[in-house]
Amino acid sequence: MKSFLTSVFFIPLLFLFGSLAASETQTQDLIAKLNEYMNVVVGDRSFNGSVIVTKERKTLLAKGYGFANVEHQVPNTPKTRFRIASITKQFTAMAIMILQEQGTLSVDDLISKHIPNLPKAWNKITIHHLLTHTSGLMQQPWELPEFRETLIIPASLDEIIARYKDKPLLFCPGEGFNYSGIGYFILTQIIEKVSGQTYDDFLHREIFEPLGMNDTGADQHSLILPHRASGYIGKGSNLVNAPPIHMSNLTGSGNLYSTVEDLVRWDQALIGHKLLSEASYRKMYTPEKVQYSWGYGYGWWIQKRFGRTEISHWGLLPGFRAHILRFPEERVCIVALSNIMPSLADKIANNLAAIVFGESYELPQKLISNEVDTKIFNDYVGQYEIEPGLILTVTIEEEYRLMTQMTRQPKYEILPKSETEFFVLAFDAHLSFKRDKSGVVTHVIIYQSGDDMLAKKIK
Repeated sequence: MKSFLTSVFFIPLLFLFGSLAASETQTQDLIAKLNEYMNVVVGDRSFNGSVIVTKERKTLLAKGYGFANVEHQVPNTPKTRFRIASITKQFTAMAIMILQEQGTLSVDDLISKHIPNLPKAWNKITIHHLLTHTSGLMQQPWELPEFRETLIIPASLDEIIARYKDKPLLFCPGEGFNYSGIGYFILTQIIEKVSGQTYDDFLHREIFEPLGMNDTGADQHSLILPHRASGYIGKGSNLVNAPPIHMSNLTGSGNLYSTVEDLVRWDQALIGHKLLSEASYRKMYTPEKVQYSWGYGYGWWIQKRFGRTEISHWGLLPGFRAHILRFPEERVCIVALSNIMPSLADKIANNLAAIVFGESYELPQKLISNEVDTKIFNDYVGQYEIEPGLILTVTIEEEYRLMTQMTRQPKYEILPKSETEFFVLAFDAHLSFKRDKSGVVTHVIIYQSGDDMLAKKIK
């Protein structure tokens, strides 16, 4: 009897140990594939920055590549602090939700309840509209030449918002979608007025300190910041220092710095429903104006990838590119932060996700752009209609950078092959701008996946 019981007892253990061994082998194989991919990318000099990949709280990859400071040959590491640009918006959204749970505001409040002396056209805009980019406010501060020209000069939130008060709305609040960094400036002002604290202080007290995000904060011109990455821009085969920015000009919309390790702490806190109730998280991840597979919640892009729910955001500033990619149901998080532009951070993050889930992917092609006179970019700014309701918008986001955005989709940078030919930074697509006999840009041809689309310039 004893020997029988012993045999019955050991059989499940053998299965258990066998299963654990197989799982560990699969994990090691996955780690090897992730490292192999990054080694090829870095060997091709297509990436400079830091990357982390986690699954079920296990770190599969966490490395720095290239230099945080090229002049002094300081290497990037997982603890290097990068400007994360528009990833800042998800922390602004979280601050708003915390204030709602504290009972000091509601996302359904009209913004006029918290900010006086607003333009009449803004009277129907709610906090929800600002969070989801459905307010009708103009797209980005970069659209104003005076904004780009004064980035080095500090300005208060009141001064920054005042620059846009005379700009007409693009549509009635709630009736469309237009990604607007300006809306997040206004959210930041609401956070400060309602909480009685600065944006930086509120985030540190309510988010960063409770979560142990000790390497995240508001970047400041005068701040001595250990492990700070310097930003660079590629011009042909050379690098130049990115133009200086007084980061207070981007408060709440793009002014934070962080590390790949801290952004994983952020991911784990969101998965664990720390800081907010489950109902509030559901609200944050409910996309507005879903079309062409994408939607926007509160500070997050939301879509389906590989048949799974993907929650993500990118960030772009002179010299920096950031991307956070999350699959909450599978407990997968990928962060890629880069301090040299152009950068394939977005495509690298997407390909690392494909490796994790056993999906197909292609190694990114080395970026080779040619120097052109950036003044010519002004000719291409505008809207191009592919078909009714499907518009390609071209904007100048910052010095040296031309951006494109399809209706209801994220923005992507395009780089020049010539004065009229461009390629998309994040994936395999090319654009060719065409002029009439008088030299006026009339349309663009978009080439992707063997197909071409003709888009007429309508604005």
